[in-house]
Amino acid sequence: MAPRDVALSINGIFHVLTESVLAHQGVPVKYVGDGFLAYFAGIDHPARALAAATDSINALGDTNLLITLHSGPIYLGTIGHHEYARPDIMGDTVNTTFLINQWANGASRAQLLLTESVRQGCPDNPLRAVEISRPDLPAVIYELSGGIDNEADHNSGFPADREKPGA
Repeated sequence: MAPRDVALSINGIFHVLTESVLAHQGVPVKYVGDGFLAYFAGIDHPARALAAATDSINALGDTNLLITLHSGPIYLGTIGHHEYARPDIMGDTVNTTFLINQWANGASRAQLLLTESVRQGCPDNPLRAVEISRPDLPAVIYELSGGIDNEADHNSGFPADREKPGA
């Protein structure tokens, strides 16, 4: 695919993600390569983040999308050289989210992963616990195992279109 076509495709995905985040009172922060970072604040932020994530997955259909949700303290402020600085978020919460996402790219077929801090705010969703044996990640990650799309392999909770690790 030509670079311009890749950019057009990714911009279409970013549009859907951004609209979903905004519709659930989230704040888009930045786009990095093919990644997107947003945050949600307030008492019900885990439920709103989960709603935005599932809306995005449903809207994008069979796109090979991976969304990771984590909750905790962040630094929100301007980062960078004073002439080029932009609002950004930083902290262990953001770092853990990115580490989970990197882990999931090679070890999971799920489209949506949540940590315990998000799961506690969304108790009514069908989740599947996955144990992780890495010291830099939480011991358990939850995969949303139902209600995302009709293409899911409902026995495992994984979308049918993502390659299975080791397959």
